[in-house]
Amino acid sequence: MAQLALAARQRLAEAFATAAPDAWKRTRKAEILADLRRTYHDRRPEPGDRWDGFFDDGLNNARLAALGAYHELVPALRTLLAGCGGDLERFYRQAESLAGLPPELRRQRLEATDATGDGYGRLSRAARRQAPDAPVRDQRY
Repeated sequence: MAQLALAARQRLAEAFATAAPDAWKRTRKAEILADLRRTYHDRRPEPGDRWDGFFDDGLNNARLAALGAYHELVPALRTLLAGCGGDLERFYRQAESLAGLPPELRRQRLEATDATGDGYGRLSRAARRQAPDAPVRDQRY
């Protein structure tokens, strides 16, 4: 079901990226969201599925964006946790360090996280200098 929502999010992004009038964009958004709800109800396993609330209670761009961000960043967070040796305290410290970064730099750090879990991954030295204190490799381990 998440893939349905992510596909709708992409269609919305494409619609809003056009030079079309705002009225057309609003109409297109309503069509895309209505189609998403309809498709969900046609495909859901049974009424009362765990996704019902997501699709029925105020479906909007913000909900789709949050779902997209979650699904895009879960692999990086799993890698960060693995790089912390599964130590949740260490992982939470790293996550707190990331939370203090500006959103774009935080996303870059997460996307660049490598198997060491240090939050730097393949980032350039210049990107590291933008916020050298976050996240840092925990020296106690």
